[in-house]
Amino acid sequence: MIKKLKLINFRGVKEGELELGDLTILVGSNNSAKTTILEALFLAPNPLRFVPYMPQRVDLTSPHAHTQALTAASLIHEMHKTLNSDGYAFLLYKYVAEEAAIQWDDVELRFVKHGNNIFLVSNKEIFSGYFTLNTPKIKSFGWLGLSSAGLKAANEQNREKLLSQNPC
Repeated sequence: MIKKLKLINFRGVKEGELELGDLTILVGSNNSAKTTILEALFLAPNPLRFVPYMPQRVDLTSPHAHTQALTAASLIHEMHKTLNSDGYAFLLYKYVAEEAAIQWDDVELRFVKHGNNIFLVSNKEIFSGYFTLNTPKIKSFGWLGLSSAGLKAANEQNREKLLSQNPC
C-alpha cells in the first residue's frame, strides 16, 4: 500500500507530497488537487495496463465494429476530452512542463516530454524492450502522444507488469 505520494509537475500540481493512511479521505475546495491525486494513484501501477472500465467503441459504422479495452492512461484521457485535448499534454504541469513525476515508496514513474511524445520512464527495471532516447539518454518502457491520442508499449508484455503490486 502506498504510504507517501509525491507529485512533481503532474497535472495542476507543481510539487506536493501527501501521506496516506489505511483510510484517507480527500476533502478540499475546487482545484485543490483531489482528482489529480486520484489520477496519480490510478496511473501509478502502470499507465499502459488495460483496465476493465468503459470499453472504447471503434468505428461503429463498420460491419466489423468492436470494442477495445482502454488503458489506464487512455481512460483518464477519455475523462478529459471535454478539455478538447487530443493528446496527453494535460498530464504535464500547465501543459508545458518538460517532465512530470509520480513518486511513492521507492518507486518513481516519470513522464518525459521529447519531440511529439511523452515517454514513460521508471527507476524499476521490470520492463523489457525499451525505447532509448539519445538526448538525454533515457530508457522508456512506452510512450503517450503529446498532441495525439496515440500510445505504445515498447513491448506488449510491459502492459501486464506493475510498478506496485498493491498501490492503494
